[in-house]
Amino acid sequence: GGSTAAAIVVTEDSKTEYIRLLCEARACGEARHELTCLLHGFWDVLPWQLLSSHKVSAEELSALISGTCDPDPAEWRKHSRSNSGNGGQQD
Repeated sequence: GGSTAAAIVVTEDSKTEYIRLLCEARACGEARHELTCLLHGFWDVLPWQLLSSHKVSAEELSALISGTCDPDPAEWRKHSRSNSGNGGQQD
């Protein structure tokens, strides 16, 4: 069936909700199914209840997903293998 959105009158009281829904439709419209699948997979790996119970902030979640932007060369050496056969130790 067709959308009934055209029949809904936007009032002063409902304009904020209308704009929110319009922005969501424009941003997610064609990719809604794909985004939903992505989110379901994400929450399977990192359940919302677990993140919430541990009070994980947005910044912490970002670091958890993306890592940090400050690489530590000592850590890289410690956890890497070298072709020179020195077991990750500096030459």
